[in-house]
Amino acid sequence: TIVDKRDPTSDTRSSDVGEVARSIAEELELERRDVDTAGFAGMLKNLGTLFDAEKSIIASANLLMGIDFEGPVVETIRQAEERFDGKGPQGLGGEDILLTARVVAVAAAFVELTCPRDGGSGLTLEEATARLLQESGTVFDRRVVSALLNHLENHGGAIKWAHFLRRN
Repeated sequence: TIVDKRDPTSDTRSSDVGEVARSIAEELELERRDVDTAGFAGMLKNLGTLFDAEKSIIASANLLMGIDFEGPVVETIRQAEERFDGKGPQGLGGEDILLTARVVAVAAAFVELTCPRDGGSGLTLEEATARLLQESGTVFDRRVVSALLNHLENHGGAIKWAHFLRRN
């Protein structure tokens, strides 16, 4: 929550990304270790903004490097900005990107898209998922986007996350 408190416009964004990432990972029926990895990485990926807003992912990973997590949390954070088509910062693509990183990427994008900005509103859940679907196969892993959609439509995600649209 320290990241969210530093930025008054983010409210609970970091914890929301962690929650969405955890739900997507569960929807994908990942092992508990990977569910936890996705959740922790989602919550911690913006920790670096406390020190370096320009390179937050790198700074976050560097800050957490010495901590012994049960799963690959640090590497998940490092890869969370990779694109499925391989046009991301490290040039990783497809299955070469950790599945937990692909989950965090979708979760972070979903939360960001639904988040109100500059006094305006964010996208509706439907608009946000349409955008993610449009970018699946290029920016995002199609399977991960499908898991998010399934959770939203069939497992209570739309009700659970309706508050995203009312954030300040």
